[in-house]
Amino acid sequence: MDKQAISMVGTFQPTRLTRLSLAHLTSASKAKIYKLRNLIILFGLALGIAIVLGLDFIKTPLRHEKDIQSAVQIPIIGTLPQIKK
Repeated sequence: MDKQAISMVGTFQPTRLTRLSLAHLTSASKAKIYKLRNLIILFGLALGIAIVLGLDFIKTPLRHEKDIQSAVQIPIIGTLPQIKK
């Protein structure tokens, strides 16, 4: 290194630097996050229940041999007898 480079490095004085701390969540933002999470969970549960009830309402019950035969369009080979008490 030459003398001029050394003297320039030696004369450099850093300007005023401040260290920033990490941002912490405030109690207000935590409350918003918890509220949003609870709303999402509630919405998911309501959507799941609506889908199940909708499918149950649309679904036609297969209770008799004629219902099954019309649903699958193939002949029935055998059935289980209903046991009466």
